[in-house]
Amino acid sequence: MTIYKLSEDGISISEVVKINVPNAVYNRGLEGVAYGRDTLYIVNQASPTRLFKYSLLSKTISYIDVSFATYLSDVCFDETDNTLWIVDSKRGNIIHCDRNANVLHTQSISFIAKAEGLAIDRQKKIAWVGCDSSSKLYKVKLKN
Repeated sequence: MTIYKLSEDGISISEVVKINVPNAVYNRGLEGVAYGRDTLYIVNQASPTRLFKYSLLSKTISYIDVSFATYLSDVCFDETDNTLWIVDSKRGNIIHCDRNANVLHTQSISFIAKAEGLAIDRQKKIAWVGCDSSSKLYKVKLKN
């Protein structure tokens, strides 16, 4: 439940922040992290599904319990409009939301058995989704 930073030379790591999740369930912890404009966005997988926001400037953390998903697998910060994209691998969705977890759009990716990794290319309207069960990388055309 700790976020670390790898040094630029790739030799050492340093602790950035420890995340406390009361009543956390074993092996359902922190699953995705994204950097955006001096904030780390961190998702807790399940029990609870939660979006943490850690300010690198003030060193403060806040969180939002997420009701639109059941199993958060990754989060990606979108610099084009300062929004977030989140993968729910249980429901098979990519959720586009604002930084306060208000849903803007949901897109099904139910054809991916266990979506885990996510990268967004808004210019090309593509989501790159890694599948944990097949070890494949999927190219998904974004609908929004």
